[in-house]
Amino acid sequence: RILSVGRMVPKKGYDDLIAALKKLEDLGVDFRFHHIGSGEEREKIRALVHRLGLKERVVYHGTLPHEQVIGHYRRSHVFVLACKTAPNGDRDGIPNVLVEAMAVGLPVVSTRSWAIPELIDDGVHGTLVPPGDPEALAGAVKRVLEAGASLELQRRVARRKVEAQFDNRRCIESLFELLRGAVGIP
Repeated sequence: RILSVGRMVPKKGYDDLIAALKKLEDLGVDFRFHHIGSGEEREKIRALVHRLGLKERVVYHGTLPHEQVIGHYRRSHVFVLACKTAPNGDRDGIPNVLVEAMAVGLPVVSTRSWAIPELIDDGVHGTLVPPGDPEALAGAVKRVLEAGASLELQRRVARRKVEAQFDNRRCIESLFELLRGAVGIP
C-alpha cells in the first residue's frame, strides 16, 4: 500500500510519481496506490493513470478530514511525495505531509527538492532521490517495500527527529524565547 497526500499541482510531481508506479508494475511489484487530495491537475493525472493502464491500482480519496488521513498513514507501507520545481518556479519547502508520515512511523520516499533534505537525511530518516526521476523513485519505493520490518530503526529515528524539531509546542516555545530576547524582556 503506497500513499501520497497532496494537491495535484505541478510542484508535487504527481506525473513523475505515476510514471514511477508504472515502472514498479513493470518490475512485477504488486501494489495499490492511494492518493488523498485534489487540485488543478486532477484530470491530467487521472488521464495519465488511465493511459498507463494503472486504473485498477490507483485509488483516489479526494480531500479527507485529518483524522481519516492519519488512518491512511497507519495502514500504508510507504509514503511517497515526488516534489520538484514547477515550470513557473513554484516549489515546496518542507511539506507537512512528510512530517506527519514520519511522526506516524511510516517510511518516506521523497526528492532532494529544496528544503526536504533539512527534514530527511537520506538513509537515516527516509529515502531521497533526484527530483524529476521516475526511475530512481520507483527503485527507492521498491527497496522500501522489500525492506519491510528492517526499516524499524529508520522509522523510530525519523519519528524522534520530528518530535525534537517539528513539534508545534517546542517550535512555539523557541519562537517565544527568540521574540522575548529580541524585545529585551527577561
